[in-house]
Amino acid sequence: MVGRLTSHAAETQAEQRTLRSLLKRSDYATSDLEALVGPEGAREQRIIAQINDGMIMADGYPASKRQMVLAERAALSRWEDEGGSSSTSGTAQKQVLEGGDDGEG
Repeated sequence: MVGRLTSHAAETQAEQRTLRSLLKRSDYATSDLEALVGPEGAREQRIIAQINDGMIMADGYPASKRQMVLAERAALSRWEDEGGSSSTSGTAQKQVLEGGDDGEG
């Protein structure tokens, strides 16, 4: 049986070969991808553009539930330390017991 590569299959193999060489050359770091000048340059630029379009950068990545809870706790703690809390807890309670910063006590 004789198998023939169609142009689509040959193009797919060429893109896979180019992708492997591109990743190997950048030591598998997708942030350091650079296309070479030459016959494969246009194909490399197209592959790099596809990789960059599919990546989510750290600053654009959605926060996890744990990160949101920790951020909410930190915001609440800052708010309480600034005197926004109506209850006396933590630093505010200590100041009340010691007589505060107004010289009384």
